[in-house]
Amino acid sequence: MGITGCLVLGSAAGLATGLVSCGATPTQPTDASRPLSTAEAGRLASMRLLNYTDARAGLRGTLGRGSEELRLAGWIDWRRPLVYLSVTGTAPGPSDGLIQAVPGAVAVRPGRSGTAAGTSAARPATGSGGTKSTASSAGSGATPTTSPVPAANPTSTTPAVPDAPVPPLPPPADGWRVRPFGPTGPQSSPLDALLLLLFAVAADRPDAADLLAGSDARWLRADRVGDVPVDVLRGPAVPPRPASST
Repeated sequence: MGITGCLVLGSAAGLATGLVSCGATPTQPTDASRPLSTAEAGRLASMRLLNYTDARAGLRGTLGRGSEELRLAGWIDWRRPLVYLSVTGTAPGPSDGLIQAVPGAVAVRPGRSGTAAGTSAARPATGSGGTKSTASSAGSGATPTTSPVPAANPTSTTPAVPDAPVPPLPPPADGWRVRPFGPTGPQSSPLDALLLLLFAVAADRPDAADLLAGSDARWLRADRVGDVPVDVLRGPAVPPRPASST
């Protein structure tokens, strides 16, 4: 799907908390991975239920590479369900804008935040965020109204991508274009594939820990997101269920 770095979902008391991100750790040896322990399989099995129970989370991530890199920031509400993001590319263009998505449909409002087609991101009042010990979770933290643009690498020919600002609340009332999700598989849009994945990582019941332990799911490394220690696990986007499960 072309996702680089980490996309981290944080437990939140409201939609304004939990915006965190982390970078890749390329110096980790590739042979450090191992099968999941029983405890790790149990944590992974409970991850989607915890997401559903928490209902809402902030997210920040990077999608794609080089000139196609996109920065994303926003929130997901798994109960409604609804995703609301701002998207910023390497340069102002058609990829910039605000996105709202529900299963089956995507609404896009083109324009970089602060331009004629966009709006500046206002930070709403924040609640007290929590942390949870799951394979894809991290603690919440305060989020600035805007993020500084990183300095460009003088040896790189690819312009630096500014961090995506927090999308405005409430969302703008006009300027939205609604479309269905694009095709799945190799021809799918990376952004649409990411949105589908976000909706898939919540469920109203736990997954089968024994099936996850027997799958190709792996422990990759220990890492940190801010001050929160995390385990990085690799597993199926949709965990296996017993044959009798409906």
